[in-house]
Amino acid sequence: MSDKGRKKVNTAFSQANLKRCLYASVVSVAVFPLILLLTLIAPAAVEAYRIPGTFFSIISAAFAFLFYFVKKQKAKRYYDGIVWAYLLYVQLFCTYFAQQSLMFYYGSVLLTAVLVYLPLGQYVILALGQLVCYAGVLIKSGNGQVAVSQILLLVAVHLLAFWVSRDLYTLKRDLTAVEKKLRREIKESEQDALTGLKNRKGLERHAGEVWEVCHARQETVAVLAIELDWFKEYNDQMGHAQGDVCLRRIARLIENTVAGYGVTARTAGAGFLVFVRGLRLPDVCDLAEKIRCRVENLGIPRIMGTNQILTVSIGLDVRYASGDVTFGGLCGRADMQLQKAKQEGRNCIRSSQGNKEQQFRIS
Repeated sequence: MSDKGRKKVNTAFSQANLKRCLYASVVSVAVFPLILLLTLIAPAAVEAYRIPGTFFSIISAAFAFLFYFVKKQKAKRYYDGIVWAYLLYVQLFCTYFAQQSLMFYYGSVLLTAVLVYLPLGQYVILALGQLVCYAGVLIKSGNGQVAVSQILLLVAVHLLAFWVSRDLYTLKRDLTAVEKKLRREIKESEQDALTGLKNRKGLERHAGEVWEVCHARQETVAVLAIELDWFKEYNDQMGHAQGDVCLRRIARLIENTVAGYGVTARTAGAGFLVFVRGLRLPDVCDLAEKIRCRVENLGIPRIMGTNQILTVSIGLDVRYASGDVTFGGLCGRADMQLQKAKQEGRNCIRSSQGNKEQQFRIS
C-alpha cells in the first residue's frame, strides 16, 4: 500500500475509533440514572459505587461532548489523542475497582479491545499499560502472591482481547480497502476521461440523489443540452489533439459558469449536459445565455482565415420535480429543443416549460 493509501486508511480508522468512543461515552452516561434507580431499590448494595459511578458518568458526559465537538469540527489531528485519553480514563477507572473485583479489570481489557481498531504495535502498548495498571493494584493491595489460575486467566483475557482487537482491525482494514476500491471504480465509471467531468451515468446518479429533496421542497429541476456548432469541421481542420484541447477548455468554461447552480457532464462527441435545480425558467435561460455568450466571446476560429468562430446551441427543459417527471424525460425534451435550435440557425437557445416553447438569442 502506498503512503497516500496508508494515510487514508489510518484516517478512516481514526474516524471510526472516534465514533465508537463517542457511542461508548454516551452509553456510559447512563450509569448515573442506573445508580439512582438502584439506590431506591437496594441502597446498601450500591453504596460503594455511588460516588465513583456518579464521577464516571460526569466525566463520560464531558468526553461525549468533546468527541462530538471534535468530530463536528473535523479536527483530525486530535482524533487519536482524544481516543487514547478516553482509553486511559476507562482503564484507570476500572483498575481502581479491580481492588474490589478483578472482573472490572478483565472487563476494561475486553472493552478497550472492542472499542477501537488497533494495529499490532498500538495494541502491545495498550496491553503493557494494562499490565502496569494491574501490577499497581497488586502492589497497593499488598498482595504480592497471585494464584497460578489467576495468572492463566489474566493471560487468557489478554489473548482474547488481542484476538478481538486484531480481528476487528483486519476486518476494518479490508473493508476500508474494498470501499476505497469501490469508490474509485464508481468514480472512474461515472467520469469522462477526456474532460474530467461526469458522464451521463454520473449525472443521472447525481440527479437521483437530490430528486427526492427537490420533490419534497417543490423545487424545479432543469436540464441544459449543449452542443458545439460545426465542431466536426473544426476537428477535421485542426486535428483531434487540438480538438481535445478545445473540448477541455469548453468543459471548464461551462463547469465554472454553472458552479453553484448545477452539475455538468459530457456526453458523446461535442455534447454536454447540465443538471440544474431550484431555478425557474427565466433564471435557467439566463444561465444558458451566459454559457452561450462566454463560448462565443472566446473567439475560437472555427475555420482558419475566416471570421467564423465556435459557438454553441442549447436546448433546455424546466419542470417541477414530481413523480411524473424523470431525468430521462428532461434530457429527452432538452435534446429535442437542442435539435430545433440547430435547425433554426445554431448559436441560439430553445427552451420549453410544460407545453410552452421559446427560441431566443441575445446578441
